[in-house]
Amino acid sequence: MRFDLNKYSLGGFLTALVFLLCTACSQQKETQISGIWRSEDALDAKNLVIEFVPNGTGQVFSGSIIGFPTDAEFEWRAQGDEVFIETTTEPVVSQTMLLLDNTDQSLEVEVNRTKFTLVRVDDIIDGEMMESLP
Repeated sequence: MRFDLNKYSLGGFLTALVFLLCTACSQQKETQISGIWRSEDALDAKNLVIEFVPNGTGQVFSGSIIGFPTDAEFEWRAQGDEVFIETTTEPVVSQTMLLLDNTDQSLEVEVNRTKFTLVRVDDIIDGEMMESLP
């Protein structure tokens, strides 16, 4: 099943993203997970951008999402195989996310029994996302 942006909430999407990052960071993979990501199925939603920022402490990390449905910021942390995420902007959403698989260019996550894939974005130039090249 693919992640449908029109079907799921901002909280579910953020939770999945945060979980991936926290689990990876707890496994010393901060540099692999940190960065800018978008949903694999959001090819036509060019304003959907998620950024995970490590703080170097290995405890609480920050992130932001732009354009779905509004801008939001969040904090996330890892504990074992789970990642806990909570938005720091309204509406406040708390959720747990499970990391299924990750590579340098993609993250597979599960939130509320729904699996979806995120792909890395190299840069954003004038609102256009430039995909990473293999």
